[in-house]
Parts: sequence; structure tokens; C-alpha cells
Amino acid sequence: MKMNNNCESEEIVEAANIAISNLLPTKSRSLYDIAYNRFKKWCAEKNVQVYSENVLLAYFSEKCKELQVFHIMGAIFYG
Repeated sequence: MKMNNNCESEEIVEAANIAISNLLPTKSRSLYDIAYNRFKKWCAEKNVQVYSENVLLAYFSEKCKELQVFHIMGAIFYG
């Protein structure tokens, strides 16, 4: 995620980007990247141009439904 506000100097933008890249622990970074790439793929499939609260709610709602089905199927097959 790059910040690009014309009112900010390149030094500030670079410092902010370094801070952002260091927010996640190393162990969690790969899991975050996988989840974020899945979200971006979903957005591309839905032709999402701008991220908003409604986009996130729709995405998480869809994921919850998928997990519920997975959980139900697991309960049926594995008791």
C-alpha cells in the first residue's frame, strides 16, 4: 500500500510506507498476504473499483457463508 498525497514530501511518504511494511510480525506476514490477495481477487471478480465499508461487509458476509457450509459439511462427514 503506497501513500501518494501530493501535499506530502517523498521523505514522509517513504517513512510512512516503511512503517506500514513493519506493522505485521514476520510470521503473520505471509498469512496476511494470502488473505489480502484473496480479497483483491474477489474485488476484481466483482469489479470493485473503490474499497468501502460496504465492500468489506459484502466480502466478509460471503466468506462467513462459505465457512458455515464448510463447517456443516465437516460435521456431516466427520461427526
